[in-house]
Order: sequence, then structure tokens, then C-alpha cells
Amino acid sequence: NFLQLVKSFSPKVVTVVNVESPCQGSSFFQHFLDSLQFYAFLFDSLESTIPTMENVLRIESSIFVPRIHNIMTATRHNEKNPQWQNLLRGAGFSPVGVSLVAETQAECLVQNRSFNVVKKEESILLYWHGRALVSASAWSG
Repeated sequence: NFLQLVKSFSPKVVTVVNVESPCQGSSFFQHFLDSLQFYAFLFDSLESTIPTMENVLRIESSIFVPRIHNIMTATRHNEKNPQWQNLLRGAGFSPVGVSLVAETQAECLVQNRSFNVVKKEESILLYWHGRALVSASAWSG
């Protein structure tokens, strides 16, 4: 398995950045609405922080359009992906935790924007207008 391969390299720290799951509902319609709202927030955050629309369009088309396509064409919408935390623990990794310095740096980076940073368990989450977009965590093996 991939995480055991990573562990075999004996890394001091493994950093995981995860796009927060947009899907909360079990029906196709709810799944569609959750995904639509999530990606609307994500695109809005990109447009407010990236200076040129050309770069925004590149990111949207190369990264997010394939993800949206995969979400909307999935045959099972109510299956949740396994949580990274459980997979990492199962492979023998332990959370390092987010230091106050890292949390303060993240807050400074998003200062004066509609972003905010929230420390939750062993992760730090980036929110845009109250919606979680991405999380980051550090793990030791």
C-alpha cells in the first residue's frame, strides 16, 4: 500500500493537504447541490486571490474540472472516502499537531481577506466565508 511505501522511506514528517469533501447528502440531488456550493466557494476564493483571470482559468480547467466531472459521474454518491487520519494511523503514523507558530503564520497569510484559519484536532483548516476548503496536517512515522 502507498502509505506503507512512504513509511519505508523513514520520513521525519509527512504533510497531508486535503480538499475538504463537498458532499454531505446521500441523494444525487443533494450531492449535486453540495458539490455546486463547494466549488462555487472554491472558485470565488481563487478569483479573489489570484491576480490574473488567465491563471484562475488554468487552475480551474486543469485541476477542478476533472474533479467535478469525477464527482458528478460517480456511480455511488453516498460512499465516503476513508479518512486520511485513519489511513495514516493504520500505517503507523502519528499526528504531530499544529504548532502555535504555524497557526499564527497561516492566520497572517490570510489576514484582511474573507478567509479564516481554524485549528481542529491535528489539522489546520482554511475556510472561505465559513466553508472549509482545505485542511493540512503533519504526521511522523
